Order: sequence, then structure tokens, then C-alpha cells
Amino acid sequence: MNKSYPIGEFDYKEPSKEERDAAIAEIANFPIALESYLEEANLQWENQYREGGWTAAEVLHHLADSHINAFCRMKLCLAEPGSSLRPYDEKEWNKLNSLDEENLHLSMLTLYGIHSKMAKMLSSCSEEQFQQTIFHPESEQHVSLNWFCMCYAWHGQHHLAHIKLAFGDL
Repeated sequence: MNKSYPIGEFDYKEPSKEERDAAIAEIANFPIALESYLEEANLQWENQYREGGWTAAEVLHHLADSHINAFCRMKLCLAEPGSSLRPYDEKEWNKLNSLDEENLHLSMLTLYGIHSKMAKMLSSCSEEQFQQTIFHPESEQHVSLNWFCMCYAWHGQHHLAHIKLAFGDL
């Protein structure tokens, strides 16, 4: 198993409406699935999912940071199509997170709020809006709201697998 990409790398293909609806449901339900897993897991937050990788706690904080940025990027794509998104240094952002239990709880609460807002927003979009694009300077390409939807459904599962690896459950 490739511990960097335990569920495989993100491979975008234009989704059907049914695939996109499933991705939106995945986004809506991700915090519930994560919390359900965490309730049953042997919580060893300091464990890394692979040598040189983040700890389980850092992965949880990264999910909150990344999905906050994703939500803002999706809104930017809808409000200002054709504009450019602002990259951020995820490793530096993650260094700013406290690894104490209270902050882990706050990251979990953040995921609940962001995912609820993200799913509600995506559920209200028209087919035309899902085709709107924004420029992603890191990949040097225009990406659509469809791309964000599919990417962040994958991203949650990708990092849930990392947390499971860190806890010895995968």
C-alpha cells in the first residue's frame, strides 16, 4: 500500500449529476464518518501515518485548515469566476495549530460547520455554476466547481485513511 496515497491519488474526470450528488453527500457526511471512527479508535494522536508524515493530530488540523480554504475557494469560483485563487503553505499553517485536546475538538467542530455550509452551498448550485472555473496557480490550470466538489469528497477520505493508518487500523 502506498501510505502517501492509501486510497489512490485524486484522478479527476467530469462527473455525472449522480456522481456529483454522491460527492456532495460524501462532503456532508464526512465529519460524521470521521467522528464515528474516532469514537471507536485507539486515539494515539502523536502517531504518524508514515515516517516523515504528519501525526494523526496534524492531519485532523490540516483537514480543518484545508477545508476552510476549499470553501472560500468554492465561493470565489461562484462569485468571481475566472479569478485566481490564493495558494497557502499548508505545512506552515499546520505549524500554527496547538496539538492539545481542546484544539483537536475545535478542528472537529470546524469540520462540522464547514462541511454543512459547503454541502448546502453545493446542493443549491445550477449545472452552469458547476462549470464555472477559477485559476489554480499551483497546477497552472483552470479548475471548475465540479473539480472542487469531487476533489474535496476525495480529500476527506484520503486523510481519514491517513488517520486510520496512524492509529494502526489500516
